[in-house]
Amino acid sequence: MMQWNSIISLVLVAGLATLSMAANQDRVTPAEIPVHDCLVEARSMDLALQGLANQYKIVIGIDFKGRPGQKPVSAFVAEGVFADVLNALVVSDPGYVWSVEPSGAIHFRSRSGAPTLPDMMVDKFVVKEVPAARLQTAIHQVPEVRQWTERNHCPDRTFFVVLGQIDLGGGPKISLDLSHVTFGQILDELALKSGSYSWAVNTYELEGRCYSSIVF
Repeated sequence: MMQWNSIISLVLVAGLATLSMAANQDRVTPAEIPVHDCLVEARSMDLALQGLANQYKIVIGIDFKGRPGQKPVSAFVAEGVFADVLNALVVSDPGYVWSVEPSGAIHFRSRSGAPTLPDMMVDKFVVKEVPAARLQTAIHQVPEVRQWTERNHCPDRTFFVVLGQIDLGGGPKISLDLSHVTFGQILDELALKSGSYSWAVNTYELEGRCYSSIVF
């Protein structure tokens, strides 16, 4: 009897393991979403990604340095997955690379790879029932962000948060409680919860002065 119980237990464990593996295989990351006849044409990479994020409801962040460029990009994928569209965009503008975060968010960045504001670690970020239209205040109050602006000689008056894709009539109220994450991961969550699905961070110098912007 003991032997049969052991055999039955092994069969059950094996069955559960098989089901677990099948469930994991069925999970599709945003980069693996099927696309059909996907055409992208935009004046710049950030506008192209903003449109894709909104269309497919996928969180996409773009981090670039230098003055905003207006290099047109285009991509067409007749049949494939979302990653094929992203790769085609990189061919159109090779100055970028992209990666998939553990959360599924997609991050584009300048190919230089130098650490920037989204790479900064934040000890704690907490907001409770903050209207999306007031995200600028919440971001400026992050101690690590203030330290970064001071260290890079980038004062508040040249550090803009633009809520272009967020309903300025109020928008959703956002609550977040995150610890020991990168600033980029915070931006991912804010983009998701606000419904903008995209963010772009740009840092550049002009006439000896630092300018930074975060656009949702």
